[in-house]
Amino acid sequence: MTPAIRRSGGGTTMSDSQSTSWRPEALARKWHALAERRRNHLAELYQSGAWQRYLSEDTLRSHMREAVREVDRWGAMLDDEPSGRAAHPESPSSSPRAA
Repeated sequence: MTPAIRRSGGGTTMSDSQSTSWRPEALARKWHALAERRRNHLAELYQSGAWQRYLSEDTLRSHMREAVREVDRWGAMLDDEPSGRAAHPESPSSSPRAA
């Protein structure tokens, strides 16, 4: 069966009733994963010291607080995870980059 094609002002939109990308659970998982990647990236910047080339300390802290809030917010929407804080990156002492 071919998906229906609708025309809107911005171009062509395809709708498929079997698509999983429009389910709220799937969207929450994608945004949660994106928020986790952002949080992990900021943690890597901090651990490596590279953040000093790009951000002030206050800005880094602000971005990190926002990233943690977003992980928690999207994680709360997922049924199987009570909190997004369960998957924090490794502590610096156990990280392979700390060597």
